[in-house]
Amino acid sequence: MVGAVEDITIQPTENPDCRVYNTRYELCSAPEQGCRGEPSELGEFGCLVLDFRGVVSVTLLPYMMIVIKAPLFHWEEVEPKILELLSDFVRSQRLIDVA
Repeated sequence: MVGAVEDITIQPTENPDCRVYNTRYELCSAPEQGCRGEPSELGEFGCLVLDFRGVVSVTLLPYMMIVIKAPLFHWEEVEPKILELLSDFVRSQRLIDVA
């Protein structure tokens, strides 16, 4: 399944509350992880995702983001915000590549 822009793919997992977002652009230089309500190792981008209502955990790897949502939330509520943020990031990286 292709996400908001061609450089993002969404990979469902066996856990219906977990999705993996793959991108061609580096999201971080070292693994980062954070869970709602706990001290986190997340940088600014990961913190923005974790702040979305319904998101309980975010893991960033260089070209991958793993998001776990709360069971009572639906992906239709959470995913548009994630894709918008991720799409903006990818677009900004494309501009850097062109420059």
